[in-house]
Amino acid sequence: MLSSNLPATLYFDYAAATPVAPEYATVYADLLSRTWANPSALHRAGRQARGVLETARRQVASVLNAKSSEIVFLNSATEANNLAWQGISGGVLSSVIEHASLQSGYGDRVVRIEPDSRGIIDVVEVEEKLKEDTRLVSLIWVQNELGSVQPVLETGALLKTINEERTRLGLQRVYFHVDAVQAPNYYSLDVDKLGVDLLTLSAQKIYAPRGSAVLYVRTGTSLRPLLQGGGQEKGLWSGTPNVAAHALLAKALETTQNNLDDQNAHARALQDRLETWAVKTPGVRLNSHHTWTAPGHVHLSFAGLSQEEVLTYLDLHGVLASAGSSCASGAAKDSDLIRYLQLPPNYTAHLRLTYGRYTTSTAVEKLCVVLERLRHLAKNFEGRS
Repeated sequence: MLSSNLPATLYFDYAAATPVAPEYATVYADLLSRTWANPSALHRAGRQARGVLETARRQVASVLNAKSSEIVFLNSATEANNLAWQGISGGVLSSVIEHASLQSGYGDRVVRIEPDSRGIIDVVEVEEKLKEDTRLVSLIWVQNELGSVQPVLETGALLKTINEERTRLGLQRVYFHVDAVQAPNYYSLDVDKLGVDLLTLSAQKIYAPRGSAVLYVRTGTSLRPLLQGGGQEKGLWSGTPNVAAHALLAKALETTQNNLDDQNAHARALQDRLETWAVKTPGVRLNSHHTWTAPGHVHLSFAGLSQEEVLTYLDLHGVLASAGSSCASGAAKDSDLIRYLQLPPNYTAHLRLTYGRYTTSTAVEKLCVVLERLRHLAKNFEGRS
C-alpha cells in the first residue's frame, strides 16, 4: 500500500490520480538535471532537451501505432480535450457523461446522447443523431465516475463506413475523438484499430507525475490552435514544454501497455471481491459490474445514509475514496450520471472505489470491514434492489 502521513490509509481513488511509481523519482531527478534548458534553443543544452522530448514523442507514437508527427504534448488532459473540441469547426455529437472539461460552454453546437441504466450509450443512437453538419463525434472511453466502458470500437467502425459514403458524396468527413484518460492501464491503444482521429491521454492516470498529457492528432485532421505564441508542438500548443514530465509520460505509457494482462488480472480479482461483498449486503446497491465496467472501478450506492456521512466516515477510518469525479471542488454532490442509474429513492449516498497497481487484497479486505461498519449506520435499508 501507499506510504502516507495519515494513519493506516487505504487509497481507493486511482481514477482521480494514480500514485507516482517510486522508480520514477530517480528518473525524474535525472531528467530535470538534463532537460532544464528550453528545447527550442539552438545551443547544446537546448539540443539536449529537444532530443529527450523527441525521443519521448517517438515512444508515445510507437505505443499508439502512430507517427511521431501525430503526437502533441500538452500539460493536462483538460487542455487536450479543449483543443480537440475547439480546434474543429462544426457540429459535435457526444454524450451527457463526458469529462467536466467537455460539459459546458459549447451551446447548441453539441448534440448529447443519454446513457442507459448501466451508464453506456448506444452506438445506434450515434448513427441516428449524426447530422450533415456534424464534424466531430467524441466519446469518453471509460467513464470517469461509474467506470462504464463506452462502445469506442463499434463507433470507430461505424464512422469509417459513414466517412466512406461521405467521401463518395463529396461531403466533409466526421472526425472521431476519444477521451482515453482512464483506459491505458487496461486496454490497448492502437489508434488504427480504434479508428480514432484524436485521442486524449494523461500522465497522472498511469503512475507518472502530473503536468503532462497527449493529444494524438491523425495526419490530415484539420485542427486550429487555441493559443498564440512561439508555435511549439507543430503550432497547436504554444509554450515551453515540460520535457521531463513528457519523457516520464512516455516511459509510463510503455510500461503500462506492456503489462495489460497482469494489470487486468490483478484488478479483476479485487473487483470480484468488492462485487461479492456488495451483492450480498443489504442496503448496498452495486451500480457497476465487471461485464460492462473497466477492471479498476466499483461504484456503490448506500440506503439510509447521506453523501457527507459516507465520505466523512471513510476518511475518519483511513479510506481515501470519492463520491464521483474529482475534477472540481465540491464534487461530493450528485452528478448527472446518478439519475440514469434508476436507483430506489432512499439510495442517497454514492461511492466510487478505484484501485490499481499498488492495491493489495489485504487492503480490499480491510475496506470491506470498514464498509460493513458504515452500512450499520444507515437508518433504513428498505427499497433495496
